[in-house]
Amino acid sequence: MATAHKRRHSDVLDEPSKRAAGPSKPEISPELVLQHMSHGDLKEVVLTLLAHPTTGAVTGNQLLAYRDRAFEDARRNAKEERNNIICAADVSAGNAFRTALEHEAVQSIEIWPRSLQPQLPRIQALINRGTLVNGPTFAWDALKKVTQRSMYQWDGGDARVLHDEKVCDWFHDDIDGLMLQIFRIQQHHDPDWLRTKNPTRKIREWQNRAKTSEGPCTYRYQRTLAFLEALEAIDPQTVA
Repeated sequence: MATAHKRRHSDVLDEPSKRAAGPSKPEISPELVLQHMSHGDLKEVVLTLLAHPTTGAVTGNQLLAYRDRAFEDARRNAKEERNNIICAADVSAGNAFRTALEHEAVQSIEIWPRSLQPQLPRIQALINRGTLVNGPTFAWDALKKVTQRSMYQWDGGDARVLHDEKVCDWFHDDIDGLMLQIFRIQQHHDPDWLRTKNPTRKIREWQNRAKTSEGPCTYRYQRTLAFLEALEAIDPQTVA
């Protein structure tokens, strides 16, 4: 019996001594995890801390301490996006004009709004950033540039295209919708902007050029008239 007991004991591996030593896991600090977290995951953690009865007050105070810096960074990012949209509009319109010249009387006048249409979702996203970071006002600056660059203009017949401005009504409707959206936001949050910036002045200049032959170029953007009429229905003072 003793022998059998001894044999069974010898068959059992001494786990600590027999197991091959493997590489140990590196120690990961909270700081390292934070370094690799996405913005969305980090927000989720902070929201969890805010909702906790013990950590909520401390977390809230810490967030408020960074308030000014956070909004300043957000405004700077929004301004940078506005500038990027404006640059993209210039490049797209320039490419459209060169294409129209290279393919004389073959391209549709739609080539201009088609080339600028990808900027509209970016402008909408800029509006959605909110008034605290000047999203709507930056979006308005970008929208003016996109509007201007999307209008067919000619000078001495350099670029001949097919169709007329009516085929671009779909794009003008989208522009009008964004304009009205910005105006309604500003009417509620920053009515002084409507009075001091006089944002419809440039649009009215474009309209007047469309109705006359003044200047070397003719700007055609008749659909904006519907936008101005809708604006007057909201507040006649804003377009005085």
